[in-house]
Amino acid sequence: MQERIPTKSEVDFLIERIGIPAEGRLVKRLEIQAAIGREVSESRYRSIVNSWKKRLFGQYDVLMLTDHQGGYFAATPEERITRAISLRESAVMQMGRATVIAASADSRRLTEESAAVQQAMRLQISDAKLALYQRIAG
Repeated sequence: MQERIPTKSEVDFLIERIGIPAEGRLVKRLEIQAAIGREVSESRYRSIVNSWKKRLFGQYDVLMLTDHQGGYFAATPEERITRAISLRESAVMQMGRATVIAASADSRRLTEESAAVQQAMRLQISDAKLALYQRIAG
């Protein structure tokens, strides 16, 4: 198993070189590559960038989003809401898929514990659907 290498010092260095991005600022991947001396294609580059984004959000309340054109940008409040909606929709789809998968398991062949999980998931999705219907109808 490969040993994990801490990224703190590299993230500190990246923040020192780039600073804390202001709302709306674009940071290009090539700018990051030059700052940390790692190729964009390297897994280490991705590890550092992911840690950098987590640190910016956790410590400085700066949400960096991918611009799909070679960089990351510091999200505005409206962009944060758009991203949150997207994440919520994805989570709902994933939960629905998880429930379908759990429900498809042959309950006669499950352990008692797994059968309880299956039933709990069925109830959770039913409760969520009912709550959503009541909110829409109400």
